[in-house]
Amino acid sequence: TRAGTGRRTRPRRETRARARERAQVPAGELAHGEKRALELAIALAMRPKILLLDEPMAGTGREETARLIAVLRRLKGRFSVVLVEHDMTAVFALADRISVLLYGRILATGTTAAVRA
Repeated sequence: TRAGTGRRTRPRRETRARARERAQVPAGELAHGEKRALELAIALAMRPKILLLDEPMAGTGREETARLIAVLRRLKGRFSVVLVEHDMTAVFALADRISVLLYGRILATGTTAAVRA
């Protein structure tokens, strides 16, 4: 379990084993969520100071979205992330600050709690 939360987390060993198992699959044959995870891994390999993610949850199912959110949460604090996303559940789960845009105009900006209220 994750310390203090009582929630179970997938052991890193299992995650690494799955990555090794899928490493031989051509990128074009990966499931959509796996492609998103691969894109994120490629971006992270460059050790960016700022990570710009444009709709990383688009086209992913609930399970894939939950996995991506978990990965992004683990990365939090290591570098700045600019997230463009329509999935507000993901936004609220990940963001410290939010700007809501409509047709290029800022409707609201502030902390997650302030924008949510």
